[in-house]
Amino acid sequence: MDQLNQGLVWIDTDGCCLPSSSSLFTAPQWELAEMVAEKEALARAKDKLDSFDLKDWERMASRANRAEQVRYRLRREYTAEMATVAWAKMFESIGALRLLEDQSAAALE
Repeated sequence: MDQLNQGLVWIDTDGCCLPSSSSLFTAPQWELAEMVAEKEALARAKDKLDSFDLKDWERMASRANRAEQVRYRLRREYTAEMATVAWAKMFESIGALRLLEDQSAAALE
């Protein structure tokens, strides 16, 4: 139990034997033609994005990302210091599932 508390686990490897490295990755490489075409199309789209000005891109991306707007409001209205998307989801879940008592919710207003 002490090992678990320290994040350590002992695995008995006495009976184990690894294959030789010369036997690894010997099969010929395979590709899915449909996926190769998709990968090339994605690379072409990415190449077009590389010419965007970084500040313009960040401004456009933040406007398109609704989670950023939620995070902004959480920081402004509730003075949330660590308003990450995960924190916002937790905040939403606590409110929707009514996990806090009513007087606790009133303190947030």
